[in-house]
Amino acid sequence: DSGTLYHANQFHVEYLPQDPTFNDKKTILETVFDSDIPLFNAVRQYEEALQNVMNNPEREVYQDHLLHAQEEMDRLGAWDFSTQAKTILTKLGLNQFDARVDELSGGQQKRVALAKAFINPADLLILDEPTNHIDNSTVEWLEQYLANYSGTLLLVTHDRYFLNRVTNRIFELDKGRLFEYDGNYATFLEQK
Repeated sequence: DSGTLYHANQFHVEYLPQDPTFNDKKTILETVFDSDIPLFNAVRQYEEALQNVMNNPEREVYQDHLLHAQEEMDRLGAWDFSTQAKTILTKLGLNQFDARVDELSGGQQKRVALAKAFINPADLLILDEPTNHIDNSTVEWLEQYLANYSGTLLLVTHDRYFLNRVTNRIFELDKGRLFEYDGNYATFLEQK
């Protein structure tokens, strides 16, 4: 299961499993904003209210819900957050936000999980085999995104080319001993 691994006293760990699982009945946006964080709730409620108004423009109750949702978005300053999340989804090649997750390919589902991990603020982001099931252009975008990532990132990967391009410190666990190397994967190989 993807999502929060640990969250206590302001320290938040977000985890992207190698093979994420989802509630298949949810849409991409519902999946990405599936959290108890008030900001996520506000965006999810706004998107739901907007969809209801688009499907039933004459229903006044839906218009009232949309107005309330917009006010909550204003109150929490959620507009930028919503835009950032949709930008990440788009950069990952996911443009049909209302598509159901069970209709997506394995690679598209991996992209949904990546987006969810990236938009959920974390002190430590753990990515388990993040390049599995994604194409080269998505890997390139991922490398650029991670180069600018401001939190702590822990990668579990066998993709040494990806590792070489995005890391600046390597930890090796060998026979119960932990070794630390400054630099990328090539530097690690030289120092080892």
